[in-house]
Amino acid sequence: MWLYILKRLGLMVPMLLGITLISFMVIHLAPGTPTDMQTTMNPKASLEAQQRLRELYGLDKPLRVQYTDWLSRLVHLDFGRSFSPDRRP
Repeated sequence: MWLYILKRLGLMVPMLLGITLISFMVIHLAPGTPTDMQTTMNPKASLEAQQRLRELYGLDKPLRVQYTDWLSRLVHLDFGRSFSPDRRP
């Protein structure tokens, strides 16, 4: 009985990693970036401001690094900063 439970728990780990990888990739397959939404609506926003926002949100890093950072924050229940202009959750 205990062996069965351990096997099932052992199979859950790769499945959860797969689910998080699929979720991360679906988020990144959306057209544009969240910083585009914030800067295109503001005519005063410069390319420097858009680059600073990318650095702030970590979008300037490679996808592999973004995924490990995202997964680490997910484990710690830190869901990051809101993209909403009025800072709604």
